[in-house]
Amino acid sequence: MIELLIPRENANDDFVLITEVNKASGDTVAEGDTLFAFETSKAAVEFTAPAAGTLAEFTLAPKQRIAVESVIGRILGEGETAATTAPEAPVTPAPVLDATVKLSDAAAALVAQGRQPNGNGKWLTSRDFGPQAAPARPAAPPQDAPKPKPDLAFQTQPLTQRKVQEHKALAWSSPYLNSTIGIAIHGGKRAFAAHPFFAGSILDLLLYEIANLLRGEFRDLNGFYAGDETVGLYDEVIPGLALDSLNNLVVVRVTGWKTLAEISRKVIDLVEKFETGKLAVEDYRQTTFTISDLSNTGANFTLPLVNGPQAFILAVNRTPDGFQLYGTFDHRVTEGLRFSRFLEELKRRVELALQSEGAGEKAACHFCDRSIDEEKALKSKGLLRIFDGTADRLVCRNCYEGW
Repeated sequence: MIELLIPRENANDDFVLITEVNKASGDTVAEGDTLFAFETSKAAVEFTAPAAGTLAEFTLAPKQRIAVESVIGRILGEGETAATTAPEAPVTPAPVLDATVKLSDAAAALVAQGRQPNGNGKWLTSRDFGPQAAPARPAAPPQDAPKPKPDLAFQTQPLTQRKVQEHKALAWSSPYLNSTIGIAIHGGKRAFAAHPFFAGSILDLLLYEIANLLRGEFRDLNGFYAGDETVGLYDEVIPGLALDSLNNLVVVRVTGWKTLAEISRKVIDLVEKFETGKLAVEDYRQTTFTISDLSNTGANFTLPLVNGPQAFILAVNRTPDGFQLYGTFDHRVTEGLRFSRFLEELKRRVELALQSEGAGEKAACHFCDRSIDEEKALKSKGLLRIFDGTADRLVCRNCYEGW
């Protein structure tokens, strides 16, 4: 018998909204079957069966608000029945509230305990649950609480003993082992932006360069904490982009690209589909990292929250001199120094790209001073960018290959 629990996808979510139910009690399911879908404050999530068997005590319905970590059903194995697998103590079901009901923190804590409100208002506080004093806010779930498997393929590796000890030390200070680091990126005038949307943004550059870094020297950041003192490393890199229109925040995946120009077109396509309500289910599926771009707002600081089974999330804000990048990372996967090195390399690559764009027609070979126009006249695609051990240089084909 396997208990099914609503997973905690985000640290600040105490409830989820059920959006779709695909199975019912008594149904036979296979491992990986989609049982239901729900929304968090960050994304749409599909809950899949962790094993094959028969569903029992499963009574979810669309538009229900369900407390995180609630038991919402069980999967019975061959020969098991609900009577023979019943828990020693009855499980208190989570109250079902209309999606429009708003709760204070104290009221949310009472609902998570299974308490029913006395009234049916649209704004509930602890006073709506009778004279009993409101309990303290529920404690965070254990770090190794069972979690549904990510939809993407991944490989697991054990943590070093040093990292295990670090977890234990950090757990004394916070139940959520995340930290945020910021770094400034100078420049911002996109002389050759692929679309007016990117004139005051570096979103496409960030997505492109991050993906390249995660495929190379920073592959260890393309993963998540898998529990039981292990880390999962994804087999592929799939960028996630946070899109928001006031009360509608979603994370969409950016796939099917190889070049910077292609990723720019993909982003524009996703933004247009989001604004016209034409996003497909495939656009919402899981990603391996997330970026939230607030460059078009007046915000000068962001504290992003790690989105589901990922190692980090980035947020970017516009500044008078360029951009400020903030990254929140999971200490259970990596550490501050490693993540700082990642941000430094990302900064270097993005600033170099901005400098190259700004140089425009003035770009020339570092060694022979041949201009980019002269190089193209010789049927070359342009100048090569190489690192000579000191700095990045633009080099023509002849100086690179030899005469």
